[in-house]
Amino acid sequence: MRGLFFRSTGRVICSCLGLKCSVKALHVICPFDFAHSSLCSESLYVISRFLTASSFSLASSFLKQALEGEYPKLLQLYNELWRRLQQYSASLQGALTSSGGMDTSLDITATETDSQDLFTHGTQDYNPEKALKDSLQPYEAAYLSKSLSRLFDPINLVFPMGGRNPASNDELDSIIKTISSELNVASVDPKLSLAVSKNAAKTVQLFCVKSEQLLCTQGEASQVIGPLTEGQRRNVTVVNSLYRLQQAIAKIILGLASCPPVAAEALSSSLEVSQFCIQFTLV
Repeated sequence: MRGLFFRSTGRVICSCLGLKCSVKALHVICPFDFAHSSLCSESLYVISRFLTASSFSLASSFLKQALEGEYPKLLQLYNELWRRLQQYSASLQGALTSSGGMDTSLDITATETDSQDLFTHGTQDYNPEKALKDSLQPYEAAYLSKSLSRLFDPINLVFPMGGRNPASNDELDSIIKTISSELNVASVDPKLSLAVSKNAAKTVQLFCVKSEQLLCTQGEASQVIGPLTEGQRRNVTVVNSLYRLQQAIAKIILGLASCPPVAAEALSSSLEVSQFCIQFTLV
């Protein structure tokens, strides 16, 4: 019975992610036939085991890739699940309190529910919420790694090895749009927002470092007698691109109202680096 419920839960998760998974594949991914357990942790235990099992099963490589790629959506579903379980537990406890008992087939008595939350209560060696979050760690790590690659890719294209040209307006727009997109996708969860904000801050810092390497610091950069030299023109372009990026990031930060303050602070710290580069060039 529980194995069937486990695989049914897997089908629900696959369906939410837009995947098609056969019964045979689910049996391979979820080959568990569990012993009796209380209703209290049934859903949480089953789902956490499903995600943990899919991390190691050889037959789940496609599922694993899908869960990693759609991690923000998966995390949003988890948060919604936890919220609904809390609401259901509260309503169930209220019903038990008013009725003074429960169907014996569910193996839960009113006395047991008086002192604990049916779904969110943790024992000394098991915390349901932590178990849910822990089952997502492999997918979160993989998603953040890919997110950082997506953020770095446009900068590495703008500043190839040995390149001496500052970022153009179109290239800068691409970098800004990528940062904004990653932050918007991650806004479904405060913890994920913070992690992606730190990645975005690393992206801004990388842009500043790459731009600083293009600066001309020789004597021609400080001459004021003749027309602008090539080095001075490049410095002007670098400063303008840094300033434009700084203004765009500041605007993005203002739009992070739904994210925790620490996420905005993490991204704001990168603006100090860009401001330092601008001041260094103008000195």
